[in-house]
Amino acid sequence: TFLSGGDDDGDANNDDGGDGNNNDGTNNNNKDIELEKPDALRKFLDYNPLNHLASQWIDDLERANVANDPHRLLRSHLDSHLVDWPRSTYEEWVEEALAKLDGWDAGSAVVDDTFYLEGCVHRILWNERMVVEDEDAGGDGSGEGG
Repeated sequence: TFLSGGDDDGDANNDDGGDGNNNDGTNNNNKDIELEKPDALRKFLDYNPLNHLASQWIDDLERANVANDPHRLLRSHLDSHLVDWPRSTYEEWVEEALAKLDGWDAGSAVVDDTFYLEGCVHRILWNERMVVEDEDAGGDGSGEGG
């Protein structure tokens, strides 16, 4: 049984005399209580102070990671761009990012071959975002674009 901590086979060493009390004076009636239920363990873990500390630590690390992200502005621009233009293409986003973030003239911001290289930050961020959107939509996670 799940976390029972005891033996239910009724062996001679567990003589409780039928009153629920063991020879050592402990009550055996509660041996199959809350820990037997799957939700009980989850509730216990939710209230465990060490889990709370670990959760805070993970949250702090995630916040620090976001704050230290060198591509934070570009990632933020991509997010807001896709909210405004959900059917936008990679090329449209890059051109807008170059104009807004890098100060290029709107007409001179052109996506050339360098934006299709595997190490291109724009391509990496776009593909990461497309995988997330594909997973959110129930796709296979293959993503699209760039």
